[in-house]
Amino acid sequence: MGPYVVDSYAACHRLVIEIDGGIHDDCEARDRRRERELVELFGVRVIRVNADDVEHSIGRVLATIRSALHPW
Repeated sequence: MGPYVVDSYAACHRLVIEIDGGIHDDCEARDRRRERELVELFGVRVIRVNADDVEHSIGRVLATIRSALHPW
């Protein structure tokens, strides 16, 4: 998206899904700034999920994504 590469994008829902792992531990301020720019420039929503959860608790991750896709 523009100058950014996102982990996943559900275009019809305008939802960006970012997977945060160890590499993100020292980059929180940069990630938040990037997230703000994605929202402002592209009008998307951004959710963040933990990489460990993707590996070990995929059901919880999918529930989080479903809730973001259908917030009602």
